[in-house]
Amino acid sequence: MKRFLSFGNFFIGIAIISLTLILIFLPNYNMLEFLNEYMLHYVLFLLVSGLIGLIIQNKFILYISFGCAFMLTLFLKYNSNTDLKLPKPNNQPTLGLIHINLSSISGIEDLQRLLKDQAYDVISFQEYTPDWTEVLQEVFVDSFPYKHLDVQLTYHGKAIFSKHSFIVKPDVILNDIEALHLELNKGGEIYQLISVYLTPPLNEKDKKANEKEITHLTNVVSSLAAPTFVFGELNRVYWAKPVIQFRKQSLMMNSRRNAPLSFKTSYNHIFYSGDMECYHFEDVFDKSNVTIGCRGLYQKKKSRLPKRKFRKDEN
Repeated sequence: MKRFLSFGNFFIGIAIISLTLILIFLPNYNMLEFLNEYMLHYVLFLLVSGLIGLIIQNKFILYISFGCAFMLTLFLKYNSNTDLKLPKPNNQPTLGLIHINLSSISGIEDLQRLLKDQAYDVISFQEYTPDWTEVLQEVFVDSFPYKHLDVQLTYHGKAIFSKHSFIVKPDVILNDIEALHLELNKGGEIYQLISVYLTPPLNEKDKKANEKEITHLTNVVSSLAAPTFVFGELNRVYWAKPVIQFRKQSLMMNSRRNAPLSFKTSYNHIFYSGDMECYHFEDVFDKSNVTIGCRGLYQKKKSRLPKRKFRKDEN
């Protein structure tokens, strides 16, 4: 009996370790890609199994479960915002961004609540269809007088409302879809804003299309010099391999400091270039506590000039 239990422990341990390594190093492995999206829940499972191992005094399961949970936690943190300390406001130029997916809006009061915080400069809406044209202008045009409306019958429709003037640049071509590109002027500071809605990877064909779109987005963002923001629906979790590669190659930073624990995976993101820093980020919820988007506050980094070295004969 003991031999059977020992074999069972060994089999469970190997399965947990193998699954953990696959999630970290082979996250696009087709059979387990769905589990990659719910990695947080897998971490919780490991913690529970570790506690069970502690209760039944099974040290093998205890160490394996907690060890793998620790590895996955480090992996998630490494691919989130890596600032160990939240930056404090530094009196440098700032920009506040809100991203909202209109398909998640259940009532106009959810939109009206966005006006309460005056710190935000730009509101981006996606899945903008003709049904929303009058509603959005009625709610936002007074506080956000500058706007660009790209109404479509598909989920690629976008609307931008801003407190500051902007120039609409030629659309960014990402494989077979287009991303909205704006050049915003706030107090003489120029910001490049790119709003994207990428193809949901529902099948193998759409998955390849999504990866191509991210590759094209990487090339475009890498060529922009001014402070840059990429926001919208990438339809991938931030620890998905294509998103990790996008950030590494384009040198963009992740606004999220942690992964939201929810049965509905969060696909909305705001990425920003390294000359900025995020000092506040949060998901936006409706009155039913359902995520409808995200928002962040950003500031330019202070330039750190090297201290002058004095010679001995100087006072």
